Amino acid sequence: MSKDFNQFISDPEFGSLINETFPINGSGEIRNGIDQLFNGTNLFGTIIVNSYEKHEAPTVLNLLNNVCNNKDEISFDSFGLYFFWDYYTKEIMYIGISNNLKRRFGEHNSLLKVKKSAGTKYKEITDYFKSKEKLGYSILVQSPFIHSSGSFFYKKDEEIKIIEGAVLEEYRQKFSKLPIWNGIGGISAARKPKTMERYGNIFQMVTLNEIGFLNAKSTLSEIAKDRAIKSLEFNLNVIRSHMYKYGWDFESTIEKLQKFNRFLAERGVYDALVNYSTIECLRNEEYLKKQVVL
Repeated sequence: MSKDFNQFISDPEFGSLINETFPINGSGEIRNGIDQLFNGTNLFGTIIVNSYEKHEAPTVLNLLNNVCNNKDEISFDSFGLYFFWDYYTKEIMYIGISNNLKRRFGEHNSLLKVKKSAGTKYKEITDYFKSKEKLGYSILVQSPFIHSSGSFFYKKDEEIKIIEGAVLEEYRQKFSKLPIWNGIGGISAARKPKTMERYGNIFQMVTLNEIGFLNAKSTLSEIAKDRAIKSLEFNLNVIRSHMYKYGWDFESTIEKLQKFNRFLAERGVYDALVNYSTIECLRNEEYLKKQVVL
């Protein structure tokens, strides 16, 4: 975000506009609002699902490198939550976090070296494949911009740890236990009432038992292999992240984002004009009718 945005912070009209959506307590909060408008919220917005056979683990490693690499302009962040789940029963076996999804997947599947093997799930995954052909694997991802030097509110992995703890606590409350490969729960900061309400039934969505607004329309494999699909999902992530953070539906989210984009575009902010055009295209995109199928 350019320093040129400083001019908007003291603009009463802009302050009033942004306050309709984002809670504001001072100029820093307004900066955060602008940052979220252009880069998405500082939470997560898209669940990407996949499944793999034992011999396909190296392929999944490459798919993750393509989709979550922090280098490609339309890649997702390498930070993320990940879920291993039984492809046949839909039971979630493990919930974890990583600041490098590719690397952690490689460690769990013994494709990359790790100093302490006790922290990986290689044994559990190996045992699983002795009796079952496919293992489910899903990731909950976000835009990489929140972890970039251009973000005013870079928090490293604090947010992701809170979300992991919230997801684990929600699982424990729903099923009176943790996933069978998880030894401990998440951090205590996440264990608060209503933490998970905005996510809906996330455990159904990561296994495709139920398809919700967080679900990508394509699998990890499809996204990695088609740059057009990858671009669509990257842009949809901004909309999804606002939907679950603020509880808006799809159309309401678009209307609110476009109101900001129009305001800034009329004042010469080129990025806002680009965002406005992108969102308008998404609004009528045939891709939105697609259903993800493993």
